[in-house]
Amino acid sequence: MLLKEYMSRGAYQEFIDDCGASPILYDLLENCKCTAYDNKINATSIPITRKPMIRESVDWFNNVYQTIVNQGNYWHKIVRTPSGGISVKRNNYMPPMYDVTHTVSTVCLTIVSELGCYRIIIGSAPRENDDITGREAYNRLKQEFKFDNIDIESYAIENGKEVKEKIVKPYIKLADPRIAGKTYYNAHHIDINSSFLAGVACAHPELRPTIERIYDNRKSGSDYQNKLYKAILTHSYGFFQSQFLRINDHPYALSQFAKEALDFNNAVIDDLALKLELSGRQVLAYNTDGIWYIGDIYTDDNTGKRLGQYKNDHTNCTIRFKSAGAYEYIENDTYNVTVRGQTLLDRVIPREEWHWGDIFKDCAEVIKFEWSESLGILSKE
Repeated sequence: MLLKEYMSRGAYQEFIDDCGASPILYDLLENCKCTAYDNKINATSIPITRKPMIRESVDWFNNVYQTIVNQGNYWHKIVRTPSGGISVKRNNYMPPMYDVTHTVSTVCLTIVSELGCYRIIIGSAPRENDDITGREAYNRLKQEFKFDNIDIESYAIENGKEVKEKIVKPYIKLADPRIAGKTYYNAHHIDINSSFLAGVACAHPELRPTIERIYDNRKSGSDYQNKLYKAILTHSYGFFQSQFLRINDHPYALSQFAKEALDFNNAVIDDLALKLELSGRQVLAYNTDGIWYIGDIYTDDNTGKRLGQYKNDHTNCTIRFKSAGAYEYIENDTYNVTVRGQTLLDRVIPREEWHWGDIFKDCAEVIKFEWSESLGILSKE
């Protein structure tokens, strides 16, 4: 029974007697997505509530976390399966349960109780399709291949971790450090269309028809289907190399796809940068699958809208870089800003209200966060 059902009867004490839980916790979770308790809950079926890594959200998250921790032995820790799921074995499954997993940029709190099951992720500002997980995107991709009589899991490898360790980083850098702080005019951005899955299609021609169908249909179906297809194109790359993708009991089971994807991406970017420079244009910066440059707008035989081709998605901009991950530009008289991470300035002024030069203010430095088992998320300002 959910808290609101107790509250509708004014049964606050009954809630405490029945559940032993803190009503404060479920007041805090009132506006979060949840699913009903199930004694065989699947982790992927628990909806995700995403919040940005800003002070207001962090304070709320820490309040939720500390409310659980302060109840001591009432809560048990979730036992995870090798694939990252929730173990439902008799000696492991003892609701109410919770756990916290974290990476360099995100913290995820999972709650399993008879009052509801929650996944709360604090990280960078939510982006399009962020409520679809990498596993969900992969499962749909697997289904799409099955439609074409292809078993994608037959491509699984046993040395996935070894392959993952050989994946080079994407390019996120200025072409020259001296570019920082200078204003450039007549700047354009060119990027590759769904470069990661295009790389998989290039390495495995037999997979191309399925991948191209997903790419071509990403805007032609229902809102949900479009969202799901876009998530396949953006999220699969990460899940291919995840420890939680286990096939035949081997983790990182499709890491070679992730490596092929990034190798293709970087090769196209290298080739494109050389073409830009040889044609008299100047490369300013690289951002994974795209390049900022100045000069005339560049096109060639590979310019187009198809999978793996490239297009100019921003043109005739005035741009200034603070760093590879922080820059501002004006396009069609509209100011735009990109900063990887959250800043002190975000706390007082929404980013859509920033102005030219704001990224260079001291308060626009990116806030660093770290995880504390006893306190939660701590900021390093």
